[in-house]
Amino acid sequence: MARMEQIYRAIKTQRRANCSSLAQKLEVSAKTVQRDIDYMRYQLNLPIEYDQERHGFYFTEAVTHFPSVHITESELIALLVARKAVEQYANTPFQKPLADAFQKLTSSLDGQISFNWHELEQTFNVRPIGVSKQNLAVFEIVAAALREQCEVELRYRKLQAKGPELRRVQPYSLICVENQWYLRAWDMVRRDLRTFHLGRISRAKKLPHHFKRPTGFDVNKTLLDSIGVYIGTAPEEIVLRFSGWAATVASERTWHSSQSIRARDDETVEIKLKVAVSPEFERWLWSWGDAVEIVSPVTLRDKICTAHQRAAVRNR
Repeated sequence: MARMEQIYRAIKTQRRANCSSLAQKLEVSAKTVQRDIDYMRYQLNLPIEYDQERHGFYFTEAVTHFPSVHITESELIALLVARKAVEQYANTPFQKPLADAFQKLTSSLDGQISFNWHELEQTFNVRPIGVSKQNLAVFEIVAAALREQCEVELRYRKLQAKGPELRRVQPYSLICVENQWYLRAWDMVRRDLRTFHLGRISRAKKLPHHFKRPTGFDVNKTLLDSIGVYIGTAPEEIVLRFSGWAATVASERTWHSSQSIRARDDETVEIKLKVAVSPEFERWLWSWGDAVEIVSPVTLRDKICTAHQRAAVRNR
């Protein structure tokens, strides 16, 4: 876009700028310039023509500005929804670059759309629940280490541990699941890929040692068998039967790519999944209360049943 703006200025101010002169000025090939001009003509709708006699490009009508952004009303609303969705991360390192990006987008509109930001913001809203408190210093250090592929020393407290411990890791990816931020990183001591909750990192120190992320690493593939962010046992087929309100809610959503849904004659809904069983998955099952029946496997059924019995005793 920056190159096209230079081409735009050249066509507007010079006498018949051509591909050769523009290519020399921009230090690119003439074919690249021609592709840029084609994009400006057909995608940005600039009235550019080529003068065969004077061997150069010109505007066939008056052009007042370079149309850096074309946006429709539906695209604008989509941007608004996205902005509302990320508002939960106010006071994080994302806040300023997001605000700057929206400012650039809206300031570049050419007046084709009239809208009232305040009215639109009252129309759409996002209400996250259980947003964890972020240590901005930790977030920034981890994000910087990811960008620069530097090792990091973490002071980290595991979920059920009484105190923190030092961990040295190679950060691979940051993930946000249900308003919680997690770091997927290679643990240098345990020689394994581990997941760290950012809210339980009390201190992070970027180390001078660089590393190379494995070629083809895809964080989504590492979590392919999980519901959530933690890896559990080997994936196994799980059959769940939902009744009442849960039958409606469960069938309305995609919980995992492996799921299949079948409505039964007794108005219950049966969902089959092939996923890893982890504490995170078990908590998801607990959240349905008595509206879900674990048909199989029996081992999972017994485990959840025992957990509910313990909860019943504690809450008498």
